[in-house]
Amino acid sequence: MSTRLASLVCSGLVVVAVAVGAAGCDIIDDIIDDIHDPGPGPAPKPCASTADCAAGSLCTVDEGVCNPPPGCKRGDVCPAVCYGTCKARPPVVQCRVDADCRAFAFMCTGCDCLALGPNDREPVCEGPGVQCLVDPCRDKTARCDGGRCAIAPAPACGTGTVPRRVCIECGPAGGCATETDCARVCTQDADCGANQTRCLAGLCQVQGCI
Repeated sequence: MSTRLASLVCSGLVVVAVAVGAAGCDIIDDIIDDIHDPGPGPAPKPCASTADCAAGSLCTVDEGVCNPPPGCKRGDVCPAVCYGTCKARPPVVQCRVDADCRAFAFMCTGCDCLALGPNDREPVCEGPGVQCLVDPCRDKTARCDGGRCAIAPAPACGTGTVPRRVCIECGPAGGCATETDCARVCTQDADCGANQTRCLAGLCQVQGCI
């Protein structure tokens, strides 16, 4: 396409073509080629630490490249510092499955329902907080969406159950093995059937899974 465009330009500008000759068209060809194919971008910025990189980037030698300090060519006697390259930080994976997430009612400056991951600490309100008429996480649940925990509407629950995520079975190696989004309401342990769940806080669930 660049050759055709250059030919059209040269054929339309007869006076210029006579003045500069065939070399003029070659120059135009080179200019157009540079526009369509600017070549490789700037080389990655060398860095001694993440502090040398822009926000959202980190200094890494993951590819096994140990660059000499800027201005020091390979083979020269350089300071004993291994320079890496600045690269964008990889996305943080907060969760892998829905069970990694939990909904947390945070009633500090408002009636908020937060989605927390397994390694997230529950936020602490430094003020007196607010009073909410209903649980902010009522009818809500936490889901894993693309590696991040997010709040979503709780599924519709049948008679005798409420939209609450609780643990109903401990794992053999520790931790909760099975959770439910629709907890069975109860007034006594007998309401929970013959499984390991007990009536705790008005819901059939197990607690203390280690």
